[in-house]
Amino acid sequence: MISRYARKEPNLGLRWMICSRPEPDLKVAFSSGDCAAICVQEKLVVDDSEAQDDAFRILRKGFTEIREKYPDQVTQDWPAEEDVRFIADRASGHLGFVSFIIRFIGDKVYDDPPGQLEVCLRFLQRTGEPEDLNPLHALDLLYTQILSDIPSNVLPITQRILRLFIFHNDENLSAAVHANFLGLKRATFYQALRRLHSVIIVPPADDAYWKPIQIYHASFTDYLQDPSRSGKFVVDDKVVRYLDIALSGIKWLGCARQEPSARAKLPELTWIPPTTAVHDTVLESLCKFSFIPCWKACPQVPKASLSTLIKALEKFDFNLDYPKWEMQGMRDFAYFIRWLASLGSRSKTLLIIKDTNIDHSESVQRPGTKISHENDDPYAFVAPFLIENCESTYYSIHLQLGRLNPTLLTLEVSTNQLLTGKLLQV
Repeated sequence: MISRYARKEPNLGLRWMICSRPEPDLKVAFSSGDCAAICVQEKLVVDDSEAQDDAFRILRKGFTEIREKYPDQVTQDWPAEEDVRFIADRASGHLGFVSFIIRFIGDKVYDDPPGQLEVCLRFLQRTGEPEDLNPLHALDLLYTQILSDIPSNVLPITQRILRLFIFHNDENLSAAVHANFLGLKRATFYQALRRLHSVIIVPPADDAYWKPIQIYHASFTDYLQDPSRSGKFVVDDKVVRYLDIALSGIKWLGCARQEPSARAKLPELTWIPPTTAVHDTVLESLCKFSFIPCWKACPQVPKASLSTLIKALEKFDFNLDYPKWEMQGMRDFAYFIRWLASLGSRSKTLLIIKDTNIDHSESVQRPGTKISHENDDPYAFVAPFLIENCESTYYSIHLQLGRLNPTLLTLEVSTNQLLTGKLLQV
């Protein structure tokens, strides 16, 4: 209606400004030829310096008004400057968030600004007791309404997407990598996020190979991780499907095999890129991304599913190009190896300990990959590997990993900070 009127009366001098999150229907409407010819679009970033300044202004003005209403309860220097800055920082430029906080602290029903501020600070610090009131109740109601609009058959997929983003997000997790890691097709991925455009930035399909999804505001992540706030919509680490993540990681880590012949049989992508170059880029990103989530998830797999995981690991070729993750992921991989050792007879087909050296001066070069891991208590860390009790600050464990194409590794464990996260091919 507006676009028709604007075309009909071009000289009226009236301008319309429409502000909104990029909801799907609005994106479609504004991308039409009629609108594009007469509209100028500008993307506003919430968490920028101007928004932060606005947040401070709203907070200071709000607290001034509260002090004027309650001169007998608060002093002129209330609240402390660090408390104001903490709230503004948690707001990340979200002015609605700041307004909710001010309304909560100055609520006449409770008639206790200092007490309400304490409740607010405890809540934002994630240390409040269950009986504490939620100062973001209005915002939570909005988030709950948004998630309630997702069809029940789609919601589990939406939660899988959000769960992976919240707990395992990194620079390699573009939207296309995200979907492929979870085994989702492009249409399924976008359908699962369609009703979340008001809280999540979802890149268009043409940009999805390079750009990730993004959550507009940290309060949505906090809401999703707190079962007392999000209820059935909770996305916390207690309900992570660790077996799914481990098996997906094992599948995609095959992209990093050292032998070209081993890389020839790669899994098929569910979201297929338009060109070979993009296809290879997505595979490379899948490989780099999968390393940390995979080895983190394996020790968390429930006992009931352990046999399924062991069978998958027995078919896995550990002869990987480990330098790809030289400064990232080695800690998690070291803990994965330790977890295998702690399984005892259940992992005897996967892990064979060749020998253990505890004298750094007698350390010798061995073939294979050397992984160095720092630990505050190296003796406790290497306990599952040792036959005899012998406390030291340095251990070198030579082992064979994997049943298919066994791989030689040397795990160095030390308190020496110079060894942190290092990996060498020797």
